[in-house]
Amino acid sequence: MTETQNLKLPFLAASQAQKHVTVNEAVLMIDQLVHCSVARPEAGTPPLAGEGERFIVPSGATGSWTAHVNAIAVWQDGGWRFHAPAKGWVVWSGEDQSLLVFSGSAWQKAASSAGAPNLLINGDLAINQRRFAGGSLAANAYGFDRWRAGPAGASVSRDVTNLVTLASGALVQVVETNLWGAGTLAGQMVTVSAQDVSANMIVSMAGVSSTIPAGAGRRSAQLAIPAGATGDLSLTLASASGTANFRNIKLEAGALATQWSPRHMAAELALCQRYFSKSHAIDTTPANGQPGTGMTGAAVTATLLASQRVSFQAPMRVAPTVVLIAGTVGTPVNGRWAFNQTGAWTYAGSASPVDIDTMGFTADLGVTGVSAGLSYRLSGGWTASAEL
Repeated sequence: MTETQNLKLPFLAASQAQKHVTVNEAVLMIDQLVHCSVARPEAGTPPLAGEGERFIVPSGATGSWTAHVNAIAVWQDGGWRFHAPAKGWVVWSGEDQSLLVFSGSAWQKAASSAGAPNLLINGDLAINQRRFAGGSLAANAYGFDRWRAGPAGASVSRDVTNLVTLASGALVQVVETNLWGAGTLAGQMVTVSAQDVSANMIVSMAGVSSTIPAGAGRRSAQLAIPAGATGDLSLTLASASGTANFRNIKLEAGALATQWSPRHMAAELALCQRYFSKSHAIDTTPANGQPGTGMTGAAVTATLLASQRVSFQAPMRVAPTVVLIAGTVGTPVNGRWAFNQTGAWTYAGSASPVDIDTMGFTADLGVTGVSAGLSYRLSGGWTASAEL
């Protein structure tokens, strides 16, 4: 045996000449690896470093860092030295203000460290208000909440184990950085990660791309967001080749992937309803001919009924586009609401949402034969979209 089992410190050989060289080498390695505090480079290019400064080599590294991803790189005596980590090694990251543990395939924040929030909504694609059945999506069309197809469309599905299958095309989510208190991600490093990735996946944001490598467990890629990329940013996911399966997509600030930690379903649904909301039950497709919501309305004139104020399920991002939907009472007429007159349901001649704001709207119904000043029962449904 010529070196120690764990830190790979060199042993002195019997009758070795110049023993001080080997001893000094071992001392240097101890100095570099014990109580290790690492810095985080802003990109994969080796930075200008001070003597003894240590870094974790990120994915996509170039130059002398190529082929040393995840290694601890130390600038020593005018050159880079690399230490390949073993599973369970722990270092301190000043930028992340947390302990990092090497899982055997990636550096991750220690379980006791506070994980960064997921900047994506519905990262497991579990919320599906539109009741998308899976399969083909037209260009830029929404399926699972907050995820739309790319400009060439997509074919995507999800099973009960959260396994997402992206058979073709790309998935896109626009990230509202202000929603998370970040203000902007411009000039920052972000990490995109997924679980149990079956094929290499290309992730893109603000004109920058990287690859999440295929493999079991949590896999990740880093993106250095350009300084000029302010405001909302679109994240795009696509398979590098063929079909890609994966679970639990996460986007977080920083150069390290933390474990998947789902939000409470009620909180996740409320986030989704900031962009899309409906009057129907969560497991009901929002379409004409589905059960409507009962409410009251008042006859403003003999030809105009105004509904009571309708509230959205959660405050919406901006005043949304509201679409009225026929219910199941009487003989449904698409896009119209019904009113009850003398015990019978009649569909309005016209129906339109008015006074729309982020909290709700009112519906105006064009009718005949009502008496001004009287109240009537109404029935109908709606969807509201404030997607980015």
